[in-house]
Amino acid sequence: MIRVFVAEDEPLILRDISTLIPQINPNFCIAQGCTNGKQVLRELNKEIPDVLITDIQMPVLTGLEVIEHIVSEQLPVICIILTSYKEFEYAKQAVDLNVFRYLLKPIDEKELCSLLKAVEKETSSPEYINRRREYFSLQTGEGENANKKLVYELEKYIIEHLHENINQQSLAEKFKYTAPYISRIFKKYKTLSPTQFITQARVEKVKTLLEKNPSVSVKSITALVGIEDPLYLSKIFKKETGISISRYKEIMQKE
Repeated sequence: MIRVFVAEDEPLILRDISTLIPQINPNFCIAQGCTNGKQVLRELNKEIPDVLITDIQMPVLTGLEVIEHIVSEQLPVICIILTSYKEFEYAKQAVDLNVFRYLLKPIDEKELCSLLKAVEKETSSPEYINRRREYFSLQTGEGENANKKLVYELEKYIIEHLHENINQQSLAEKFKYTAPYISRIFKKYKTLSPTQFITQARVEKVKTLLEKNPSVSVKSITALVGIEDPLYLSKIFKKETGISISRYKEIMQKE
């Protein structure tokens, strides 16, 4: 069942849309009907719905302010703007907030039916399912243990595959999570992003290789650390260590 919050300060419109949605598509149910933005935020503390359909102009907090809160908190909610023609220009401000769709007042049943089908399709997409899973895993003790295990597996995989062209996106695809989630969880436990960890691990491996054989060429090292361009590797090494690879080789040769 797809759970929906409807926020609309006009009681008749709120009643009509709350009645129409489950009638048109029985896979939807109205979890909450709210008459102002503050009430929506209060209900979001109790439950995270699949969908929020909100009017723009509401007392206390506007619909856009509610959506801004959802975006800033990274809540896995599909947001739909309920607007009239005269508010449509104002509603365009929501484009940057990744609003899913607009629904014009007065409600057209055919338009609403089409919208609900699109939402149903979205809620069954792997990306949406992952977003919900990732969010709720952060909220539970069980999720905490799973996240610690994930970070351990990520770290192990990175170390074992430094010779490959790995990055945050490829890690997300490998472990079947979104890239932002991978980054957020890894940084929570390791205090640096996967990208930063990969860079540091590569530099440490270069140092280890040079310590074992100071005469080895930079070109020979690149294939072992997953960076094809020797100049780029040299640039990264100097940025991380403060000295060039050639200088580091000189130091190792003297020891």
